[in-house]
Amino acid sequence: MARAHEASAHIGRSQVAKNRRRMTDHGRKDLGQKAKEKVTPDSSKSTVDKVKEKVTSGVDKVKRDLTPDSKKSTTQEVKDKASREAHKH
Repeated sequence: MARAHEASAHIGRSQVAKNRRRMTDHGRKDLGQKAKEKVTPDSSKSTVDKVKEKVTSGVDKVKRDLTPDSKKSTTQEVKDKASREAHKH
């Protein structure tokens, strides 16, 4: 039982470290993924990739708007505020 708890704690710490490196909250698109989607021409994407991008972008926007800034990492909060401002114009 102790080993299972240790493994679970290690996985939890690993996920936290991974999120910190990506500087994105759980379940959100990281900056690298967003940048890759922007620079890759639509003509070189499959229909499946285009649909996946639309869906994941929509989910990301919903999470941006539904999750209070107080519940986000500082980096995610800054990105979301900038995104909201960009979408106002």
